[in-house]
Amino acid sequence: INTIGIFLTSERGLPRSLLEQYLGWFSFNRALHKAARKECKTAGFATIRNAGYDEYYLVPTGTVQIDDSGIPLEDGEGENLTKGKLKNIFVKSQKRKFGNRILVNQMMDLIT
Repeated sequence: INTIGIFLTSERGLPRSLLEQYLGWFSFNRALHKAARKECKTAGFATIRNAGYDEYYLVPTGTVQIDDSGIPLEDGEGENLTKGKLKNIFVKSQKRKFGNRILVNQMMDLIT
């Protein structure tokens, strides 16, 4: 059994106090803090492996924005859609970058 944890923080980055909960004091673990912040900048999250989980993901959500521009439906317009049209809209929206694929791929590697 693999256990996965996800912590969503409303900050733009990873606050020092949050990292100190899992990595220890900043003064004693500067390299770990720097590595976690670097991973957060490149991948959008930091992975902690000593929090009682196989992998514990710290995800800052301060800059996350929901984009629904690929869905061309107005109010009440979806009532007259056929299955084929709805399928085409869904396929087109999946071709765009959707979510954090790096995080999903890491989680899927643990699951499989």
